[in-house]
Amino acid sequence: MSRINGGIAFCVTLAACALCDAQTAPAKIQRHWIGESATDFLQEEPSMPPRLALCHAISQELATAAAPLPEKKRQSSDAKEMAEANQQLQVTEIQAKATEHACGPLTSALEQRGKGWVENFDLGDMQSAAQIASAPTLTRWSFDNGVLVQIKVTVQRATYDQVREDMTTRTGVKPADGAKSYQNGFGATWTDPHADWLTSEIHAHLEQINDPARPDLSLFVQSRAEFDAQIRSLQHQASPLD
Repeated sequence: MSRINGGIAFCVTLAACALCDAQTAPAKIQRHWIGESATDFLQEEPSMPPRLALCHAISQELATAAAPLPEKKRQSSDAKEMAEANQQLQVTEIQAKATEHACGPLTSALEQRGKGWVENFDLGDMQSAAQIASAPTLTRWSFDNGVLVQIKVTVQRATYDQVREDMTTRTGVKPADGAKSYQNGFGATWTDPHADWLTSEIHAHLEQINDPARPDLSLFVQSRAEFDAQIRSLQHQASPLD
């Protein structure tokens, strides 16, 4: 998150330049765009209804498991305690299943008009590990009040220059480019390039991390309203020397 904030701080200095331009159509990232409704998102993601159905089934399973135990005549206190312990164990196992499939954030994002997120892989699926290894991207879509507000893409099968060129075409805006240099405790040095796009609708931040221990290429897209709010917050922060 500090790197994203670094990109935001970098954009503060660009307020006077011609970085922002009108965006005639939403800049789509993997068919989706900032401001898209959860309903429209579902129509474009055929893998999501089955995942929601699975979460509904898990929720029903949990409700059944957590139902009050029937009273039994002449049941000893030890037997009652054992039955309650077994019930709690079953409830805990089902709750863990719901967490593995990210049912809470998934249903909140797509059905409850709340805050939540959706990933392009169901991490509770045993097949996901192999799929992730061969996937071109790992993507997280974040929703608030039934609207897509953030997109985070970890790019696995493209270069920084390819993504930069693609994003420039999609936004119709020339990015503001920058770079940061780093050195680790072993003396290795590297430079991380980054680019920022600002339109009337979105802010996008692309960064290539070239740290030998954890290389990463990621694109973060958010609404212009959210970006502007973060900029205002940064501008109103007190200086440590004031």
